[in-house]
Amino acid sequence: MTLIKPSIQVREARPLDVPVLLELIRELARFEKAETAVTLQAKELQNELFGPNPLCFAWVAELNQEPAGFLLGYYRFSTWKGRMLYVEDIYIKEEFRRKGIGKKLMDQAIQKAKKEQLCGLTWQVLDWNQPAIDWYTSMGAELDGEWINVRLFP
Repeated sequence: MTLIKPSIQVREARPLDVPVLLELIRELARFEKAETAVTLQAKELQNELFGPNPLCFAWVAELNQEPAGFLLGYYRFSTWKGRMLYVEDIYIKEEFRRKGIGKKLMDQAIQKAKKEQLCGLTWQVLDWNQPAIDWYTSMGAELDGEWINVRLFP
């Protein structure tokens, strides 16, 4: 019996990916116990990724041509460090985890930061998501327990 190696493809998101991205975003919200918090609509995501003045960018991961996950990021500016890449979300469907897909997505973000000479990447992780915390620290990421998230919705 011949074993077929899974084919992982990571590519920049395309306009046709918007429905898939929205479904993955909803899955992420369910995982984070915040399903009803998603109010983003396809038209807005389409505009922010592919409109005349894109606010963010994304990569889609596929395993054997099936959507497996995504990474969405944007630029932020640190008054101490300069321009950085902010990873808003990285999500891998549960059935596709531990196959190297997350690493391939993060590698794309890292390569973008290097190519564009950004000073680094930054992101957040929920304090209860120990598997993600362990994975981030295994790749050398530093966790900062000093800062508190602050939000304002005027």
